[in-house]
Amino acid sequence: MITPAEIAVRATGYWSAKALITAVEMGLFDAIQGGATRATLAGEMGTSERGALTLLDAMVTAGLVTERDGLLAVADGAGELLTTAASKSMAAALAYNNHLYNLWGELGSAVRAGQPIVPARAHLGQNAEETRAFVMGMHGRAVLTIAALAGLDLSDARRLLDLGSGPGTVGRYLAGRFAHLHVVLADLPGITVVARGLTAGQPAAGRVEHRELDYRSGSIPDMFDTVLWCGALHQHTPEETRSLLGRIAASGASRLITVDYLIDADDVTGAASEFAALFGLNMSLFSATAHMYRLGEYGALLKEAGWRVAGSTTAAGHYRIVEARR
Repeated sequence: MITPAEIAVRATGYWSAKALITAVEMGLFDAIQGGATRATLAGEMGTSERGALTLLDAMVTAGLVTERDGLLAVADGAGELLTTAASKSMAAALAYNNHLYNLWGELGSAVRAGQPIVPARAHLGQNAEETRAFVMGMHGRAVLTIAALAGLDLSDARRLLDLGSGPGTVGRYLAGRFAHLHVVLADLPGITVVARGLTAGQPAAGRVEHRELDYRSGSIPDMFDTVLWCGALHQHTPEETRSLLGRIAASGASRLITVDYLIDADDVTGAASEFAALFGLNMSLFSATAHMYRLGEYGALLKEAGWRVAGSTTAAGHYRIVEARR
């Protein structure tokens, strides 16, 4: 039975989200990692004492900051995710979430009209500022994607096509993890411009190639035994997906790995399914073609295109990994 308290928690969920985003944006975690105390925090953050301490209390009660004998510390594991200079920092992803925050205020308009609030595909190269914010935001979220793929075995793969590669973070990770693997990162021109800058100087850069490609139309490049389609399925209508799956099969690839958010009919109220459904609302704010798939629906499309589902698992970050073979 749903209680009033549960409704209240859901109705105020944006409080905790905006508090965390603001704490990262204003450098609260950076200041604490640098040794700030309650007395010096406001000065380090460049804000009022009242505001800094109120925000601090929210992070302490959320378990993201600890306080013992007057000493502040970022909670174990949180520092590498929430401080801006850390190698696994999600600061860019949270900054992109902040960019989306105001758009969510227009959700009712998007639902009524069935149309996005911002121009469709603006984040896919049509607007340079929107595109860079999107790519860097996805780069910041890559820590979750990489964690989801930690158990993926590509020891038998030789050439991997990362289709719709975005920032290329996942493809570079796989190239670094499997020393024999040659990876081609394929995405739209505007996105590729940003991704090239992220690849430059990386240890596995010699085995990573960038290719400009609009895979919505035309053939899929051949010479790849494995295709990775990560975080892009939700951008497409079932008709577009049906066409793409057929073209990937026609390219000669024998293995397709799809990573995305999917609604599981067998666990429709589970955390992963709920996140996928909310992500669908998020996508509706700036995409007219976005579609959140149910696991069975996507499996049926794979089968129709001649693919055999070899495995499906839910991994870190609520990602669903679907592996298909031919």
